Amino acid sequence: MLGLEIGIVDNRLRFFHLDSELPDAEELIQKLERAVDNLEARAEEESRRAEEESRRAEEEFMQRGQAEARLADALAELERLKQRS
Repeated sequence: MLGLEIGIVDNRLRFFHLDSELPDAEELIQKLERAVDNLEARAEEESRRAEEESRRAEEEFMQRGQAEARLADALAELERLKQRS
């Protein structure tokens, strides 16, 4: 009905489909655990990158504000000097 064959490999009952040995529950669990570990590692890396990018954007915002303040001071000084002459 399912087209599966049964055999013994290393004293373990195994199922086969055509000539391919099918993984057992333990092997599937290990494969899923590795996949989850990889996904968690990627998620942590993406989170770290996002935090770094946010920090960088905040620094740029602060630097821009400081530059704008210096520019405003310089323009005010120029205006004051123009009025004196």
